[in-house]
Amino acid sequence: FDGITSAASDGDINWQVGDQIVIASSSYNYAEEEVRTIVSVTKSRLRTWLKLDEPLEHRHYGRVQWS
Repeated sequence: FDGITSAASDGDINWQVGDQIVIASSSYNYAEEEVRTIVSVTKSRLRTWLKLDEPLEHRHYGRVQWS
């Protein structure tokens, strides 16, 4: 294990209840990054849903990029 959790590094994203995550800003205002704690993780064959301790205050853009 290389200390990095990513699909490229270990084939699985291992989100855990209690983990803190940073959602990066999607604008030029870096102060719109948000830190949240995961309160539940639900997995299906193709998707993972995270429930966070608080709603996000800003809009965030995200997409999966395959190499």
